[in-house]
Amino acid sequence: MRIADGLAALGVGLEGAVPSAPEKTPLCSLGGEVIEMARSYREDGLSFFILGDQVNALASAAYGAGWLDAGGTLGLVRGGGPVGLLLMEGPVGPDQQERLEEKAGRYIRMLDEALGSVEVAPDPGSSLFPVAHRIEAVATLFFREAMLRQGSFEESLSCSSYGYGWLDCGARGGLFRVVAARHLFTL
Repeated sequence: MRIADGLAALGVGLEGAVPSAPEKTPLCSLGGEVIEMARSYREDGLSFFILGDQVNALASAAYGAGWLDAGGTLGLVRGGGPVGLLLMEGPVGPDQQERLEEKAGRYIRMLDEALGSVEVAPDPGSSLFPVAHRIEAVATLFFREAMLRQGSFEESLSCSSYGYGWLDCGARGGLFRVVAARHLFTL
């Protein structure tokens, strides 16, 4: 998928997205935060794209998609659509290849550190316990995919950014205790 198409897919996923919980409740506020994060990352991605910064446009779109999909999985958002992993490609020009390679590697390292910095917060008897494990499993799956796709830096960056969005959303939603590297999360 081209980067412009990925940004468009995220926009479609955001159309009609609203918090699923009743107004003026904490879960409604959290659903609104999820939507706002996904929108902000899409807007950032569009700005980067217009400025010709394909590397950051790609990372922003995939990260926003991860936030929106995790929010839907958590039941915090309805009316939008799941975006799914946006395996994006070019045109990341030759002048941006070095930045792409560096960012792809850095995001793998950051997601690895972020995964090692969280503990599942809900009690094992809680209905949120398996959900927290699912969010962590999705983030881990895309970390592994990013590692496997290191030869294709665009795909690797797409995978790590998407998985990181899931993990960050889970941390913001209180599913994880951040026990180290708090700077890696939007808390």
